Order: sequence, then C-alpha cells, then structure tokens
Amino acid sequence: MASTANQLVQLPSPFAGLPNELLAEIWKFAAESAAATFKRHHRNYERIWTLKFQHPYVTFIGRELTRSEADSIQTLFFTLLQTNRRTRYFARRHVDMVCERNMPPKLVLKSIDKFVFEGEAFKCLISASSVSDKSLRDMAGVTNVYNFPGVLGQRFEQHLAVLSTVSNVVVPSSVFIPSNLSRACHQLLLRLPLLKTIYVQHGTPERAPTDFLDICRPSNVYTNSIFIEHGEIRGGSFQLTLDNEAAFKSKFSRRFSQILRRSTDFFTTLDINDRRVTYRNNAWYYHETWKTTRMDLFLSCLGPFIAKGINCVVVSHCHLHIE
Repeated sequence: MASTANQLVQLPSPFAGLPNELLAEIWKFAAESAAATFKRHHRNYERIWTLKFQHPYVTFIGRELTRSEADSIQTLFFTLLQTNRRTRYFARRHVDMVCERNMPPKLVLKSIDKFVFEGEAFKCLISASSVSDKSLRDMAGVTNVYNFPGVLGQRFEQHLAVLSTVSNVVVPSSVFIPSNLSRACHQLLLRLPLLKTIYVQHGTPERAPTDFLDICRPSNVYTNSIFIEHGEIRGGSFQLTLDNEAAFKSKFSRRFSQILRRSTDFFTTLDINDRRVTYRNNAWYYHETWKTTRMDLFLSCLGPFIAKGINCVVVSHCHLHIE
C-alpha cells in the first residue's frame, strides 16, 4: 500500500501513465529550472561553506541567507521537496538540510554554494565516505578512524553524504603539487557524482602536499567573502581571463566594497582602507607567484577533469578578515 505522504499528493493528470524514465527527466528538469531561476534572480549570490570538525561533530559555517534568498528557495524548491519521493530526490541534488548538535538545521544549496575542501574534509572523505575505497586510502596513506556509534555515526555519515554530492568545491592550489596524496585527492574529486566546478584558490601562501591536509583557517575567513576568477577551462583548455594587474586591482576593490556593504562587522575607515590595499596587493602577488611556480604543475593535472567535463577555475580570495 502506498504511504500516507504519497496518497496525499497525486500526479497532475498530464503526467498520468507516463513511463518512469520520462517522469524522472521531467522532475530533473523541474529541479534544474528552479536552480537556474534562483541564480537569475540573485545574480550576486555567493555563499562559501567551511567545515569545522570536532569529531564526531561536523559544523557547516557559512553566511546567513537574506530574507529574499530564503523566500526564493521556499518558492522554488519546497513544492518539489514535498511532492513525492522522486521529486524530493532531484530537488535534494540542489538544496539540502544539514543538522548539527544543539543548532537549528541549515539550508545549503548544493548545486550553487561553494564548499571548502581542506584539511579534515579531505581526510574524512577519503577515509570514510561512500565514494572512497581501500585503494584510495592506501594511495593517500590514511586509514578509516571515523567509526562512531549509533546516532553519532548516522549523523556523521549524513554530513559526508552531503559533501559527496555537492557541485562546487574550493581547494588549495597545493593540491596540484605532485604526490600520492594529491593524486588521491584528484581521484576523490573525480568520483564525486555531481561535481561541476573546482575553484583553485591561490590567495594564500603555497603549502607542500604533505601539509595541506593540516590547513585550518579561522572559521570567519569565508563567511562573508567573494572569489575573483583569474581563469577557467574554455574549449577544452585552461585560459587566463584576468591577468592584468590594473584590471584585477580595480575588480578587487569593487568586490571588497560589495562585501563591506553586506557585512555586519564594524570597521573604521582607516582600517578598511588599509585592509583593501593590503589584501589586494597580496592577492596579486600570490597570483603572480602561482603563475611562475605552480601553473605548469596545475595544467599537467587537468586532463582527467576536462575529460569528465569538470571546470577548474583559478581564483583569488576577497574578504574582510585576517587569515
């Protein structure tokens, strides 16, 4: 017998009798259209999630949605989430809830938001996620030490399941320095079923492949920030699209002002000017350093990602807070 939820919601008559394969395509199109409509209505939307691990607890740290953004999500997605199991499956490719200890659930847009994969995120996904296996753990030189009992284990697995089905990830550029560990990270990324874009951040000093798993930034670094794109894959090859110092610094200043307008923190005018100039100059310096010391290594790793249709975008990090 059908469940109560399925009894309450009937398919509209135009869909009655359609084969399951066609219905799946209809619901997939509806969910993708909802995501496209959200991006069209909120062109300046950007939310970057960092992850704080205090095992067995995982905390997702990102800025709060504005009222307009939250209303759009409810209008566009909640009908799909509540219609039936099939529509919920496709809607959850784009929007999902994460539940954390002693905190209200958080709404994440998995197909639009960016998720920072550093340190413990890579360790956990390689060690314990469903997309990993023994060969990947051996390559990375890590073991599965994340065995938690009962509800704690279920919650931990749910968080890893969310991270395994995101579309946009942020990685440090040191992930492309050749090593067995970095190759394991590449294989992990290639196994993520819904991954579309990798944002390669070089806005901080380079780290060796043996220590990028130990990166731990302050939780507020990405809360209110924007990425400035230097280049991406176009026509099957990587192309730099923002490689002029004057143009970059102008764009950085505009984006910095955009972040400042939506920030709730208080800064003096002198402090703001000092930060704008310092962060802008540092970002350009790191970009130039990356071009001369790491770009060739990065380009040599792109083949598998291009073959799978995954875009790799090199970015600088524009933010208000000290790293």
